[in-house]
Amino acid sequence: MIPTRATMGRGTRTRAARGAVQTSCASRQHAREGAEASGRVPQRDSQEPRDPQDPRRAPRAVQCVFRRRETKYLLTEDERASLEALIGEHMVPDAHGPSTTRSVYLDTPDYLLARRSIEHPLYKEKLRLRSYRAPAGDDLVFLELKKKYDGVVYKRRTQTPYDRARLLARGEVPPRGQIEREIAAAVARYGDPAAGGLRPAMLVAYDRVAFYGEDDPDFRMTLDRNVRYRTSDVRLDGTTEGTQVLAPGQTLLEVKCAEAMPLWLVRWMTEHRVFRSSFSKYGAAYRREVAAGAVRLGTVALSA
Repeated sequence: MIPTRATMGRGTRTRAARGAVQTSCASRQHAREGAEASGRVPQRDSQEPRDPQDPRRAPRAVQCVFRRRETKYLLTEDERASLEALIGEHMVPDAHGPSTTRSVYLDTPDYLLARRSIEHPLYKEKLRLRSYRAPAGDDLVFLELKKKYDGVVYKRRTQTPYDRARLLARGEVPPRGQIEREIAAAVARYGDPAAGGLRPAMLVAYDRVAFYGEDDPDFRMTLDRNVRYRTSDVRLDGTTEGTQVLAPGQTLLEVKCAEAMPLWLVRWMTEHRVFRSSFSKYGAAYRREVAAGAVRLGTVALSA
């Protein structure tokens, strides 16, 4: 059972306290922007849009630069239930509640980025569009460049109207600001028209609940169920129907923190013998396509 305000125990936070945290985060955002301009990467975790059901509503502070470690674990139903009970003692539920995340991954015709993802290189990167509902043309969505080097994740993202995000992803509008220039450089790097260019390769969607540390908002945990994908009709403004990635009853746990995990979580993992999993939603979906014969490694072939 997902913890509620009535069952959070000492994890309960008043509205006034949450407002103070949001105000503090907004103030720190200016400092992080200055750090970005000077070349220092801020170490702050994500704040999702304030209302994922209305992305046109401007959020108070949307973080666009990340540096953190992300570890993933595949949980059974019993493990998830046990962990959720423990989370209620140490963490606060995300203010938006359960949500459905949808991501469109951009890739070359031969799935270069997907293949690199599953090969576990020292450095890899992904390009994707992300939203929390089916967007219209002027709804705000994220265009993200996610890099991973030596186990550390660096993410740069811009929030912009859906129509413009798609043009940016095709390199058809000039970038605005440093982050968009970095994304545009990646688009140009992989989007060589002679090689087929970048295209919307896959839609990945999942149902998520998220929590952050009661005393450390930089520490976040997310629980994802019903991870599904498709390679046809790949767009954010459609349905989220697709092929399942996880086994029945499985949950993907992601632990996101700048430093080490808290001791209470380490103890729980040791007690329940829960071990880290090298898992990528996009990479796992790509493997399924290969296994089904829909994609051949290194070629353009996709099933109809």
